[in-house]
Amino acid sequence: MAANFSGDFYFEVLHGGTVNADRYLQFLEAVIKFFSQKLNVLVSQLSIMHDNARPHVAKIVKSWMCEKGVNWIKQPP
Repeated sequence: MAANFSGDFYFEVLHGGTVNADRYLQFLEAVIKFFSQKLNVLVSQLSIMHDNARPHVAKIVKSWMCEKGVNWIKQPP
């Protein structure tokens, strides 16, 4: 089964190592910069959905998202 996608995508390839809260914040900053420039929108107009992986729910990540005004959509179980 093939999937069709349209629109803008952003991804990074991690070569070795693990994703921790600091690395995830770097990724979020890059994603927000990419989409806010490409779509010419405010950060508060963007929404990010992620699951309950440890880096996603770390205190520094939650506080950063609140500080930046990022809409955080929790993935349903």
